[in-house]
Amino acid sequence: MNTTYALRRQEIVGALVAPRVRDVVDRWPALLMESQVFAEFHRINNVNLRNQFYKELDRHAPKLITLFRDKGTKTGKIAEELAKLMRIYELQSADGPDLTDTPVALLTVVTDDTTDTALFSPESICIVVEDEILVSGPTNLADSFLLLFGYTLRTARRVIREMIHLDMYHLLELLLLCRSGLQAEGEQASTDLLLQPNISVSSMNGVSEAQQQGFQVFRGSTFTISCSIQPQYPGGSFQLTFTSANSAHNSTQPAVNHSANFLFPAAEPSHQGTYSCVYHLYVFSHNFSSESRLLSLTISEPVRLVGGASRCAGTLELKQGEWRPVSYITVDYYSDWTLKKASAACRELDCGFAVSIGGRKQSSDRSVWMIGSDCVESGSALRECVASSSSSSILNLSCSGSVRLVNGSSLCSGRLEVKTNQSTQHWSSVCEHDFDQHDAEVVCRELGCGAPSVLQGALYGEVEPPTRTKEFQCGGHESALLDCRSSISDRNSCSPGKAVGLTCSEPVRLVGGSSRCAGTLEVKHQRQWRPVGGYYDWPLKQAREIAAAACRELDCGSAVSVKDRESSVRSVLWIRSNCVQSGSALRECAKSLYSAYILDLTCSDLLLQPNISVSSSMDGVSEAQQQGFQVFRGSTFNISCFIQPQYPGGSFQLTFTSSNSTHNCTQPAVNHSAHFLFPAAEPAHQGTYSCVYRLYVFSHNFSSESRPLSLTVSDLLLQPNISVSSSMNGVSEAQQQGFQVFRGSTFNISCSIQPQYPGGSFQLTFTSSNSTHNSTQPAVNHSAHFLFPAAEPSHQGTYSCVYHLYVFSHNFSSGSRLLSLTISGKLTVYRFGEDDWSKLSENYQLSTCF
Repeated sequence: MNTTYALRRQEIVGALVAPRVRDVVDRWPALLMESQVFAEFHRINNVNLRNQFYKELDRHAPKLITLFRDKGTKTGKIAEELAKLMRIYELQSADGPDLTDTPVALLTVVTDDTTDTALFSPESICIVVEDEILVSGPTNLADSFLLLFGYTLRTARRVIREMIHLDMYHLLELLLLCRSGLQAEGEQASTDLLLQPNISVSSMNGVSEAQQQGFQVFRGSTFTISCSIQPQYPGGSFQLTFTSANSAHNSTQPAVNHSANFLFPAAEPSHQGTYSCVYHLYVFSHNFSSESRLLSLTISEPVRLVGGASRCAGTLELKQGEWRPVSYITVDYYSDWTLKKASAACRELDCGFAVSIGGRKQSSDRSVWMIGSDCVESGSALRECVASSSSSSILNLSCSGSVRLVNGSSLCSGRLEVKTNQSTQHWSSVCEHDFDQHDAEVVCRELGCGAPSVLQGALYGEVEPPTRTKEFQCGGHESALLDCRSSISDRNSCSPGKAVGLTCSEPVRLVGGSSRCAGTLEVKHQRQWRPVGGYYDWPLKQAREIAAAACRELDCGSAVSVKDRESSVRSVLWIRSNCVQSGSALRECAKSLYSAYILDLTCSDLLLQPNISVSSSMDGVSEAQQQGFQVFRGSTFNISCFIQPQYPGGSFQLTFTSSNSTHNCTQPAVNHSAHFLFPAAEPAHQGTYSCVYRLYVFSHNFSSESRPLSLTVSDLLLQPNISVSSSMNGVSEAQQQGFQVFRGSTFNISCSIQPQYPGGSFQLTFTSSNSTHNSTQPAVNHSAHFLFPAAEPSHQGTYSCVYHLYVFSHNFSSGSRLLSLTISGKLTVYRFGEDDWSKLSENYQLSTCF
């Protein structure tokens, strides 16, 4: 630009006759640049043109919109009023639009010839000033208006005057129509400042789309929902809004390169619902937002059970490109399906755990999926462990469906969770107040476990809401928990530590032996007891691992001996040793096969648990739930050990443990018992006792220990009380100094005790810095009073009461707390008459306090 800004301004603004815009632009072409328009406006006014324009527009918007509506109301049709603001030309016109007598205008190119929303989303826009197209190219109406006013305000005063003469409000009305979204003939005459953002979903396993159902991803797969928008302005943020039948959630991320990606590591039923992206932007001193279309997402299962009584029972099928059934047998024609392996399928279906598995024979081979056990048991999803094959044996599976135990060591232990409605995919814990032993029996039976052994709140961790609000009322005979009657509970949540924790015994037993801890190993499978099989050259290590697990589940200690015994060929259970090594229960690791060998074993806890008890010579033994057993100090007591008859002989070892030491004492078992005598109970006898029964039988040493017994040695007598009283205005007491009496006053020290036994005596003990004295009186009405006619300094010191009693052929005593007594200065009383008091008042200006 060869002419300076000052000269250009003088030529445009100071001229007598304002030049035409075209002449100005021809001489200074840089004025056609948007950046120069903004810079020129800012140079003159020190104001940002874009911000100022929209600020003023928003300030006048209510009045202008009201004016526009009033016009539309008078004519009856808003579209007709809109048409007055526009001239519509045919694209086919060879001569183009007639711009004669057009001081200022926007020429928009659209593909529609109606006054609908297309008018506000033009393909291109031209800025017309003084009958000529000055600039072409913008596609945003709002920004085009902005440039239009920038050109006219800075370059053509005459044009501004003519614009006002031609009713500039019409142009403002059109712009307001674009920004406010007013309706023309029922159509949304759009548009917001921002474009509509896009929303999409992607998954590591692909995404399927059905026209009616929206998008689908497989449960457990990782998926991402992406929000993006065409570049308009930098910055902004995306808010992902999720809505389901039960809830709504929002998540926000900043826009990076005009997009944001929301990652979901594992698809779950709770992710099923409707999503939308809302783009938020602060620009032109205002907050703007624009929302995407809705995206409907369904979480589908790549696994299903078909042909059963419910969605949690039937033939197992898997989708890997196509739906196929799962084979019950492997390529070597043996089944390797265990409850642990099958429970992986139940978990993917959100159907609890497996309770039964079996094979169904078909007439011919068909295409199937085979699933590797090691792959599944390592934690991989079923779809990651499949191999294509053909088989005529198809897997049938039943899951617990509506009941499960979680956070336990096996399928038969954990915190109880119930799902009362399969369609809601919602598990709830149960409050222990709404659940009893009969309910527990039904749950254990439904899960294929043994009888309930432990029912306790918070045994398997705390629980967050929700909690079931119905109380179960089972009779104990029902086959499923949801078959039981129930009533509305008065609780809608559980107190901490009150969610039901349940342990069912494992369905394992030893039969045909000398006790419950020796014999042939059997496991309950498919609701039938079946022996555990072996083979003639079975590795000893595997056999010992299985035997150890069996003894542990039976609470029979450790395995002492294990051997396989040949029998007739029969259906047995084969226990996968690597499954047991991982900590799973025998029942979870069992699979069916045929064998002529069965497993016999003997556990270390061959013996029953011995009993322990305590008795005393003084009115028996008292027991408190928290403190254990108590005996009185000095009394004779006896601890007895005994066991139910199983084998002759043996011995009992009494073990004593205190905070300081441990002692053992052994006696031979006589009539299956032994008695340990303690002539006089002392504090040293206070601690924990247990009986250990030892026996040598079957060429092995066995032992069995009783429960622990906690013993406390307490004093027989309560603590006596001590108090002091004086003949002169009572006794004063200071917290640090004890009690005080005045010298020369009469005082009395009283000893008393709560009634327990008749008789006895009180000994008052006095201790000073120089001497100690005792005085004794018989107890009368459980008390004694020691009189001191005149308090003297020699009476100053510490006193205590000791109550002595002979009972149960023993001497007992109990001492009170200490009482500290101080003898204060002698009290002198002066008596004044009224005259004396008046004189004192006059002389010393005294005032009475009465």
